[in-house]
Amino acid sequence: MGNDTIENYLKEVCSYIKNKDVHQEISEEIRNHISEIADEYINDGLEEVESIDKAIEGFGSAYECGARLNKVHRAKPDITTIILAMALASIGIFTMYSMSENSSAVYDLAFNNIIGLIIGGIIGIGIYFFDYRKLKKYSYYIFWLSIIMLIISSMKANIFHVIKIGEFSISEVSVHLSVVTLVLIGLSGIINIRSINNKIDLALIGAVGIIPLIVFYSTSDITIGLVYLCGINVIFLSSKVSKSLKKSLIYIETIFIVISLFLLLREPYRIKRIYSLINPTQDPLGDGYTINRIRNLLSNVTLLGNKLSVKELKIGDVKSNFALIYTIYNFGIIFGGICISAMIVFVARIFNIMRKVKDSYGRMLVLSIGYVFFVQTIINLLSNLGIMGIYISLPFICFGSIDYIISISMVGLICSIYRRRGLSDRAVS
Repeated sequence: MGNDTIENYLKEVCSYIKNKDVHQEISEEIRNHISEIADEYINDGLEEVESIDKAIEGFGSAYECGARLNKVHRAKPDITTIILAMALASIGIFTMYSMSENSSAVYDLAFNNIIGLIIGGIIGIGIYFFDYRKLKKYSYYIFWLSIIMLIISSMKANIFHVIKIGEFSISEVSVHLSVVTLVLIGLSGIINIRSINNKIDLALIGAVGIIPLIVFYSTSDITIGLVYLCGINVIFLSSKVSKSLKKSLIYIETIFIVISLFLLLREPYRIKRIYSLINPTQDPLGDGYTINRIRNLLSNVTLLGNKLSVKELKIGDVKSNFALIYTIYNFGIIFGGICISAMIVFVARIFNIMRKVKDSYGRMLVLSIGYVFFVQTIINLLSNLGIMGIYISLPFICFGSIDYIISISMVGLICSIYRRRGLSDRAVS
């Protein structure tokens, strides 16, 4: 009888709370409080039914309690992140629009990004309303599908590291970066599902995590492999693993990082590229050409920009890897500074959201996404400033519908997590 009274009260309270994601947690919390208060009344000599009625009375009517909790747990997206993402996407589309001398090519470049933005937006909205916690039970599937996608992309890529399917083409590096994000998302769930209590558990998870690294190395994509390896470290060190196991992990991963650096530097052309960064004038028409050209362009940048076409830039894949230097040179230091600042604030915002999320799985997902955005941003900034000789695209400010779809979808996932940031760890059916 008493339990029926409590359950009916909870059911009525939840009917006034629009955010259904919090119903289970709120019900459990109120149920526990009512039981504790009722037990105190019973100890004071009251009957069970009367004790429960008095305990419920302390919470107020179901309408009052529900309305109050509805205000507290009102579901809303992170407007700041959405505004920053849309601003960066708009800059990217505007940059693509200005990147060619003939209107047909301009339309194709910008239109491709707009299509990616629309598709990514639809997927992102769907992900926002989807309870991200339900992804956890599919973590193994996400991980292995990502591995399959990585293997297929490596087999399909040509000597220029471009994957072509009919008229459609995409950079192999873009696919690999997307795979890194998906693999880290899968591993986040696997670590949460499987408790790591000893070195055997750590070795099993570590063995699973090393599989993508082997595939990256087999395709000679050592750079992205190293990015992925650092990402594994970040996820493991942020997980609920004992300090002793984390130390063991650090020792193991340090060995793999050393091996990665050895593989990265054993090729003579990579050594030459490093030398060209230090002194690009030694080989101005070879390995030092790109660095020399970037530094020359930067030395002629004005406050409000100059007019220079993609062909006149003479710097390689402008629309993907060097869109930022194109933007800075053509639209000036002020506009370039706004682009860089917006990207940095966007990445910082993601890590700030992570701090607010109570659910450990949600925190690790945000960390995985934020890490990839951070690495892309830092590498692209350093390469476009002539400091680093590794070239990958900048999120949003680049050409490619797939890049836009992945980036906007990840923003949708971040907003889904932010919407449920107050929920603690618990299983979701």
